[in-house]
Amino acid sequence: MPRGRDGPQQLAPAVPSWAVNDTWPLQLINVSYGQLPPNLNTCLDRALPIPTLAPTRVKNAASGARLAITETKMKSALLLSFLLAMSLTANAEDGRKTSLELLVGPAFSATKVLMNAEDNLASPGMAFGGRFMAKAAPYVSVGAELQTLSMGEHSSTVLVTHGNSTSKFDSLLILAEIKIAADSGAIRPFGIAGVGFHSTAMKIESTPQTGFVWTNSGTRETRTAVDSRRTAAALTLQGGVDFPIGDRVELGLSGSWYYLAEATYDSTAVARQTLPTFGGVKGSITSTALLANLKYKF
Repeated sequence: MPRGRDGPQQLAPAVPSWAVNDTWPLQLINVSYGQLPPNLNTCLDRALPIPTLAPTRVKNAASGARLAITETKMKSALLLSFLLAMSLTANAEDGRKTSLELLVGPAFSATKVLMNAEDNLASPGMAFGGRFMAKAAPYVSVGAELQTLSMGEHSSTVLVTHGNSTSKFDSLLILAEIKIAADSGAIRPFGIAGVGFHSTAMKIESTPQTGFVWTNSGTRETRTAVDSRRTAAALTLQGGVDFPIGDRVELGLSGSWYYLAEATYDSTAVARQTLPTFGGVKGSITSTALLANLKYKF
């Protein structure tokens, strides 16, 4: 240990602040957790002098935009292929009343993530999907829903001490569903329950605030703590009303709740090299959506 005139001098821990405790992985607040020790060392050291220019992340933002566009195209193609296959299958079954629905609306999530402090995992985003239904009995239909939850990026100044952090998730859900709905009337209430699986991607990044640097490198680059996609079970409960506007077409509005079962979203290679015992973020996610639907019956 280096020594100065006044005795030993402690070296700053060479780990990023999102990995400050080798016995405490990051957790989603949906999972029970305890309190972090109050004396954890931060890994962002004050450096003098530091330019006061705001950090530039144009290149990262552009890369993220290109990735988002590519993922949107892939999801749209998958959605159209899925609904087409379901409709062709239904047409082969004579006498069964079927329908296709387009679903779109704002999506929200109250799930929080715990790091140096807790904060929201994501900001409000959009839900876009489709549903196929076939009449199984009076008032009862069965079918499937393909849904995407594209949440907004949440910014935080408390998630990582002395850092500006961003976090978000995106999810693709495939659900088998049963629907109970009124068959007649100008207003037709309905309820839906479904079970299936979700494929969810989570990303958490942090950049030192002005006046601070990463301890182990003395630099101010953006570091990614979590960047992972995982698949697990999913559930949904929905309720709403349909309004017929013709023999074949209906408009509707519904409130939807989605439960994305527990999964472990892996830490990055940089995080594991810094702290081998840090495995990632573990927990479940919940999301709600206010969906408008356009239904075509055939």
